[in-house]
Amino acid sequence: MARQFDSVTPDIGAVDANNPYGTYLDEAAGIPGTPILAPEKNSIKAFFERLMLRTSKTFSGNADQAVGASQFYDAIDEVTTGDDPALADWAAGTYNKNDVVRHGGKQWFCGVASTINTPGPNSQWGKTRSFDKYLELATEKGPALGGFIQANNVRDVTNYAQYYKMGIFEWAGTKYEAWRVNIDGSNHVSGTSDVAKLLALYKFSTEVIDSDVAGTLTLKDYLGRVARSVDIAAGKTENVGDVQEDAFQSHLHQERGANTATTSGGFTPKLTTAALDDLSDRYTNPPTVDGSSGTPRTDDHTRGANWTEGVPGVVCIVPAGTI
Repeated sequence: MARQFDSVTPDIGAVDANNPYGTYLDEAAGIPGTPILAPEKNSIKAFFERLMLRTSKTFSGNADQAVGASQFYDAIDEVTTGDDPALADWAAGTYNKNDVVRHGGKQWFCGVASTINTPGPNSQWGKTRSFDKYLELATEKGPALGGFIQANNVRDVTNYAQYYKMGIFEWAGTKYEAWRVNIDGSNHVSGTSDVAKLLALYKFSTEVIDSDVAGTLTLKDYLGRVARSVDIAAGKTENVGDVQEDAFQSHLHQERGANTATTSGGFTPKLTTAALDDLSDRYTNPPTVDGSSGTPRTDDHTRGANWTEGVPGVVCIVPAGTI
């Protein structure tokens, strides 16, 4: 590259109404940059200078090409993944919950209580997503189902984790951690517990906290529930984040007698007062086949056809060392 960069801290070049693709930086401080034109917006030169704007990196020129290349690739890594360049590589041994390593050019988090497996697609490790993806989950999304990761399976008493670390990142010179908190109805000490500290920095904390009184923070219980959208129809008062029990729409059953048939297909009941009194504590028979829809299925709660995933949880992005 012909143009030299001498430890420039970029403070110009922002995109604005007049420069929709930004401006090139200029070595001379205070001189406005040359606008980037549409045909040049994907050029290597434009990308290189946007890279400087996007990150906190500076470049030391050609005094040491190896150092310059290292700085460049660190900045590329920061833009595309946000990975912490100092993250330790995986080595043979035992790893535990909240351990995060780099292996095969990717970042992995321990998805069980402990493991000696090598990180990979069929291991006990979870693949860390990009920093941008975690930011999206933390700032735009509500709780997400826990998939089949053992750390999200509340029935796995050994490996279930109410909260755990999923990634370590460096962004614009600051280190961050991505944590998952499963919204499972559990109780925590207000203010000082790990979950309280994580949720204090979560954008939608009020939506997932059931109560925080008398020194106890209680999460809402999303176990066994499905998401639905908020509704403003008459009679519906639930708000975003609210939890509801299952219910069956209220209705009536038309009376059918057992004696005289009518032309409309029903029956005219012929029951004495004494017979009606005798029926006051009786109920209809259980559901039975109607000849066309198969055998009715009953249980102790109402549900739709489904499959089961791990506990719903939220992603919290916090400065490294918060907990």
